[in-house]
Amino acid sequence: MNQQVTCAPDWWQAVCSIADMVSNGWFMPDQTTEISAALVQKGFVTEAISKAIDWLETASMSGDVFGALAITSQASVNERMVHPLETAGIHPDLLNSILACRRKGIIHPDTFEQLIENIRGLDSRDWNDSEIESFVNEVIATSDTFAKMFTFKTVNNLKKSDLLN
Repeated sequence: MNQQVTCAPDWWQAVCSIADMVSNGWFMPDQTTEISAALVQKGFVTEAISKAIDWLETASMSGDVFGALAITSQASVNERMVHPLETAGIHPDLLNSILACRRKGIIHPDTFEQLIENIRGLDSRDWNDSEIESFVNEVIATSDTFAKMFTFKTVNNLKKSDLLN
Protein backbone atom coordinates (compact mmCIF):
# COMPACT_ATOMS: atom_id res chain seq x y z
CA MET A 1 0.00 0.00 0.00
CA ASN A 2 1.38 3.39 -1.01
CA GLN A 3 1.17 6.11 1.57
CA GLN A 4 1.64 9.61 0.37
CA VAL A 5 3.64 11.92 2.58
CA THR A 6 2.61 15.53 2.44
CA CYS A 7 4.96 18.38 3.23
CA ALA A 8 4.32 21.99 3.97
CA PRO A 9 4.13 24.17 0.86
CA ASP A 10 7.35 25.93 -0.15
CA TRP A 11 5.98 29.32 0.85
CA TRP A 12 5.16 28.05 4.35
CA GLN A 13 8.65 26.58 4.67
CA ALA A 14 9.90 30.05 3.72
CA VAL A 15 7.72 31.58 6.49
CA CYS A 16 9.23 29.12 8.98
CA SER A 17 12.68 30.07 7.75
CA ILE A 18 11.80 33.74 8.27
CA ALA A 19 10.66 32.92 11.81
CA ASP A 20 14.00 31.26 12.51
CA MET A 21 15.96 34.21 11.10
CA VAL A 22 13.94 36.73 13.10
CA SER A 23 14.03 34.69 16.32
CA ASN A 24 17.79 34.32 16.03
CA GLY A 25 18.10 38.10 15.72
CA TRP A 26 19.45 38.10 12.17
CA PHE A 27 16.68 40.34 10.87
CA MET A 28 13.71 42.35 12.04
CA PRO A 29 10.38 41.56 10.36
CA ASP A 30 10.32 44.88 8.50
CA GLN A 31 13.61 44.09 6.70
CA THR A 32 11.81 42.36 3.84
CA THR A 33 14.48 43.10 1.22
CA GLU A 34 17.21 41.52 3.35
CA ILE A 35 14.94 38.62 4.30
CA SER A 36 14.12 38.00 0.63
CA ALA A 37 17.82 37.94 -0.26
CA ALA A 38 18.52 35.47 2.55
CA LEU A 39 15.69 33.23 1.35
CA VAL A 40 17.11 33.28 -2.18
CA GLN A 41 20.46 32.19 -0.74
CA LYS A 42 18.67 29.35 1.04
CA GLY A 43 17.32 28.17 -2.30
CA PHE A 44 13.69 29.29 -2.15
CA VAL A 45 12.01 30.17 -5.45
CA THR A 46 10.66 33.65 -6.13
CA GLU A 47 7.01 32.62 -5.90
CA ALA A 48 7.47 31.03 -2.46
CA ILE A 49 9.41 34.06 -1.24
CA SER A 50 6.71 36.42 -2.50
CA LYS A 51 3.94 34.48 -0.73
CA ALA A 52 6.00 34.29 2.47
CA ILE A 53 6.66 38.04 2.43
CA ASP A 54 2.94 38.65 1.80
CA TRP A 55 2.16 36.47 4.83
CA LEU A 56 4.72 38.40 6.89
CA GLU A 57 3.23 41.75 5.87
CA THR A 58 -0.28 40.53 6.72
CA ALA A 59 0.99 39.32 10.12
CA SER A 60 2.61 42.74 10.64
CA MET A 61 -0.74 44.44 10.03
CA SER A 62 -2.28 42.26 12.77
CA GLY A 63 -0.17 44.16 15.28
CA ASP A 64 1.59 41.09 16.68
CA VAL A 65 4.04 39.87 14.06
CA PHE A 66 6.38 38.41 16.68
CA GLY A 67 3.57 36.36 18.18
CA ALA A 68 2.60 35.12 14.72
CA LEU A 69 6.20 34.17 13.95
CA ALA A 70 6.62 32.48 17.33
CA ILE A 71 3.74 30.16 16.57
CA THR A 72 5.62 28.89 13.51
CA SER A 73 8.78 28.09 15.46
CA GLN A 74 9.70 24.55 16.35
CA ALA A 75 8.53 23.53 19.80
CA SER A 76 11.04 21.93 22.11
CA VAL A 77 11.27 18.17 21.64
CA ASN A 78 12.19 17.66 25.29
CA GLU A 79 9.09 18.27 27.35
CA ARG A 80 9.77 19.06 30.99
CA MET A 81 7.50 17.55 33.59
CA VAL A 82 7.42 19.72 36.69
CA HIS A 83 7.11 17.85 39.97
CA PRO A 84 4.49 19.31 42.34
CA LEU A 85 7.11 19.84 45.06
CA GLU A 86 9.08 22.04 42.65
CA THR A 87 6.11 24.36 42.32
CA ALA A 88 5.33 24.74 46.01
CA GLY A 89 5.87 28.50 46.36
CA ILE A 90 5.42 29.48 42.72
CA HIS A 91 2.33 31.35 41.60
CA PRO A 92 0.52 29.18 38.98
CA ASP A 93 0.35 32.03 36.42
CA LEU A 94 4.06 32.67 36.79
CA LEU A 95 4.83 28.97 36.36
CA ASN A 96 2.60 28.73 33.28
CA SER A 97 4.29 31.77 31.70
CA ILE A 98 7.78 30.41 32.35
CA LEU A 99 6.77 26.98 31.01
CA ALA A 100 5.33 28.63 27.88
CA CYS A 101 8.60 30.52 27.36
CA ARG A 102 10.55 27.27 27.67
CA ARG A 103 8.31 25.35 25.27
CA LYS A 104 8.49 28.05 22.62
CA GLY A 105 12.26 28.40 22.94
CA ILE A 106 12.19 31.91 24.38
CA ILE A 107 14.31 30.76 27.29
CA HIS A 108 16.88 27.97 27.24
CA PRO A 109 16.06 24.78 29.20
CA ASP A 110 19.04 25.42 31.50
CA THR A 111 17.75 28.92 32.20
CA PHE A 112 14.35 27.43 33.00
CA GLU A 113 15.91 25.12 35.59
CA GLN A 114 17.73 28.03 37.22
CA LEU A 115 14.56 30.12 37.21
CA ILE A 116 12.48 27.43 38.87
CA GLU A 117 15.11 26.99 41.55
CA ASN A 118 15.39 30.73 42.19
CA ILE A 119 11.67 31.50 42.00
CA ARG A 120 10.94 28.90 44.67
CA GLY A 121 13.13 30.91 47.02
CA LEU A 122 11.15 34.07 46.29
CA ASP A 123 7.75 32.56 47.21
CA SER A 124 5.69 34.19 44.49
CA ARG A 125 2.35 32.73 45.58
CA ASP A 126 1.00 36.12 46.64
CA TRP A 127 2.25 38.07 43.61
CA ASN A 128 -0.33 40.07 41.70
CA ASP A 129 -0.63 40.19 37.91
CA SER A 130 1.61 43.25 37.50
CA GLU A 131 4.39 41.67 39.58
CA ILE A 132 4.19 38.49 37.51
CA GLU A 133 4.16 40.49 34.28
CA SER A 134 7.20 42.53 35.36
CA PHE A 135 9.13 39.42 36.32
CA VAL A 136 8.36 37.59 33.07
CA ASN A 137 9.21 40.68 31.02
CA GLU A 138 12.55 40.90 32.82
CA VAL A 139 13.27 37.22 32.14
CA ILE A 140 12.40 37.65 28.48
CA ALA A 141 14.38 40.87 28.18
CA THR A 142 17.50 39.09 29.42
CA SER A 143 17.03 35.98 27.29
CA ASP A 144 19.48 35.72 24.42
CA THR A 145 16.96 34.58 21.84
CA PHE A 146 14.05 37.01 22.02
CA ALA A 147 15.46 39.93 23.96
CA LYS A 148 13.46 42.70 22.26
CA MET A 149 10.73 40.73 20.54
CA PHE A 150 8.33 39.38 23.14
CA THR A 151 6.34 40.73 26.00
CA PHE A 152 4.38 38.97 28.69
CA LYS A 153 1.18 39.69 26.76
CA THR A 154 2.54 37.99 23.62
CA VAL A 155 3.33 34.82 25.56
CA ASN A 156 -0.05 34.81 27.26
CA ASN A 157 -1.97 35.57 24.06
CA LEU A 158 -0.70 32.41 22.39
CA LYS A 159 -3.46 29.83 22.30
CA LYS A 160 -3.07 26.95 24.72
CA SER A 161 -2.91 24.56 21.75
CA ASP A 162 0.02 26.56 20.32
CA LEU A 163 1.94 26.19 23.55
CA LEU A 164 1.28 22.48 23.85
CA ASN A 165 2.40 21.65 20.31
